[in-house]
Amino acid sequence: MPRGQSKIDRLTLQDLIRMTPSTIRARARRGCRSLRQSYNLSTKEGFGRSSRRKDPTYSNEMKVVSRCTRKRHTSFIRFYGEPDMKTPVWVWCTCDFFKYYIEVVLTRRGSSSIRSSNGKAPTIRNPHFKSYLCKHLMLTAEIALTQKDLIKQKIDDEQEAVDIPEGEPEDIPTPEPEPEPEPEVVAEPEVVAEP
Repeated sequence: MPRGQSKIDRLTLQDLIRMTPSTIRARARRGCRSLRQSYNLSTKEGFGRSSRRKDPTYSNEMKVVSRCTRKRHTSFIRFYGEPDMKTPVWVWCTCDFFKYYIEVVLTRRGSSSIRSSNGKAPTIRNPHFKSYLCKHLMLTAEIALTQKDLIKQKIDDEQEAVDIPEGEPEDIPTPEPEPEPEPEVVAEPEVVAEP
């Protein structure tokens, strides 16, 4: 961990949804629709440049391209563990609301990375530094949670393909060493002493 940086626990999806204002949740339900969605298993560090935490961790990423008004936006939720409400997450969205209101705040909490904003605190737009989701991320969370059984199955299938069977050392057969050939014994001729 870099010097001067304290360990911050990432927020869970439940924390973020609970802190999201009801008006944003209603906008996500009322006006947004998913155009494309994908789910990936990966090892990633976040997007980068000034990410608060640079610890590569196994993650499960849900990506949704959505349309709410005239513009398309892409949003990401990475689950650091199985996709569930109580799993720590990393989030990011391409919308201006995320950029100007919550990107820096979530980065300081260890749940996002500075990618599109200038990294300055949103003292005018979010003066209390509240952590929550934009409507696109709310849609992504809803999709991820409704598909979590399918996602868990995909994770299990992926792990079965990679896993090495575990067992006790006595359960694992070990090859027997080849016997060493016995050295040939050469009889030395008897030396008879002369009288």
